[in-house]
Parts: sequence; structure tokens; C-alpha cells
Amino acid sequence: MSYFANLDENNVVVRVICIPENACEDESGVEQDTIGCTFCKSLHKDENGDPLTDENGSRVDPTGLWIRTSYNSNIRKCFAGIGYKYNDVDDAFEPPKPHPSFVLDKTTYTWKPPVALPADAIENGGDVHYRWNFDDETWVNVSS
Repeated sequence: MSYFANLDENNVVVRVICIPENACEDESGVEQDTIGCTFCKSLHKDENGDPLTDENGSRVDPTGLWIRTSYNSNIRKCFAGIGYKYNDVDDAFEPPKPHPSFVLDKTTYTWKPPVALPADAIENGGDVHYRWNFDDETWVNVSS
């Protein structure tokens, strides 16, 4: 299966769909993203070629940009989700920022607190459980 994210005019993901891998293949059986994008656009039209509408009667706009995303994050850093933003400079999907103080780690494309996890944390090989306190912007020991 292949996954494609549909972006709005601000590069924000509005839907993610799954299509058969062979819907992306050229006549030689080689996967091509452009073929997959064309297929995705075709899914959102009725038998007369007119745009489909959703349950509220709003037009489902397939003309926005479609970008392939990878469920196992092999491409574009992470799997796209609704509300994620596509960064065309880094060719990556950026999850929504969970808190104003968080900083984007461009290696993993995940948001991190502005203060590093203490060295004795379980995640760092230590034996202390911590949680992030959003109000104080500090790590709190919750091992008790």
C-alpha cells in the first residue's frame, strides 16, 4: 500500500489516504510519485468528472498538492497526519507543535522540550522517571 497526504494552500495536511502500490507504477512497474498523485486526484471526482462533496455538501478539493508519506518514516521524516505541515525545504512532515516553548529536532522531526532530559532519566540509561511540567517548563521526578 502507498500513502499520500493532501495539502491545503498553506502546506497543512487535510487528509491522508491509502492507495494500492500498483496505482503508482508506470508501464515498467516502477513506482512514480507523480502517477500516485494523479491517481489520488482522480479518486475525488464523480463519474462525470465533477468534484465530489463531503457529508456537509462542501466540495472535496483534490486539486491541492498530494505528497507521498511513509508509514515507517522511510521518507519525509515521519508519517503525515491531519494538521501536520509539509516543509518543502527539508522535504519533511512536521507534526503540530505541542507547546509554544518546544523546539523542533530536525534530525527526527519531533518536538522536544527546551530543556534536555536529565542524565539519570530512564530514557538515558538511568533509573529515574521524569515528566515535563508545561507550566514551569521543567522536568519533574515522578519515580516515587
